[in-house]
Amino acid sequence: MAVRAIFFDIDGTLVSFKTHKIPASTIEAIRIVKDKGIKIFISTGRPKSFITNLKEIEHLIDGYISFNGALAQVGNDVIFMKELPKEDIRRMMEDATTRNYTLAICGRDKVAIHNYSHIFTELFVEGLGVDSVDLNDKVEPLLEMPILQMSPFFTVDDEKLIMPKLVGCESLRWHPLFTDISSRGIHKGMILPKVAAYIGVDINDCVAFGDGGNDKGMLEVVGIGVAMGNANDDVKAVADYVTTTVDDNGIANAFKHFKLID
Repeated sequence: MAVRAIFFDIDGTLVSFKTHKIPASTIEAIRIVKDKGIKIFISTGRPKSFITNLKEIEHLIDGYISFNGALAQVGNDVIFMKELPKEDIRRMMEDATTRNYTLAICGRDKVAIHNYSHIFTELFVEGLGVDSVDLNDKVEPLLEMPILQMSPFFTVDDEKLIMPKLVGCESLRWHPLFTDISSRGIHKGMILPKVAAYIGVDINDCVAFGDGGNDKGMLEVVGIGVAMGNANDDVKAVADYVTTTVDDNGIANAFKHFKLID
């Protein structure tokens, strides 16, 4: 196949969980394929305002899929956006207050925290390097804007109690201690073909890299789905190829395997 576009998850794929950085081999590999005319896209569960760790390759990126597919941008053009039902947002906020868990409310351009606890700082600020949230920001003003995602910090068992009550939403979990709540039908695999069509590329001429449960849909829908060596077993099971880990030059090694670089 002639590869025309490549889609990358961020955490555990482009960026190491250990160093919070993009490996040098990945940066160089992406630069080489970009010079060959291949389009480069990000496809992440992160809100757009949380994408703060790609500075070394920002100039190479043609577009962003964020919020697990609820927002898709090509250059400066927004080609898709799907917000959460307001009634489901209120219902989850009430549940977070009643059962005492932290909830990130994610608007298109800003995130506010409902019922803050240190778990947000531990997992997002310290664990994922997110430094763009002002913990003093109030949630209510944000609710006047489109909300594209909620991230409750709770377990799978907690999730089972609330999700049947959120009729317009579904959960895309990629971490044992929190999940991402999107509008029903929203996931990475749904939006990749829309982006490919927008730029005039056949989805079968696309490659996707991922490591988490929310990446499975996009690995299945493209011509070649690549799971990182550090991916969960269920992600590896749906991939066409399993490369080495993010910290062991996984992206560069996969590019070499598919002869995209020497």
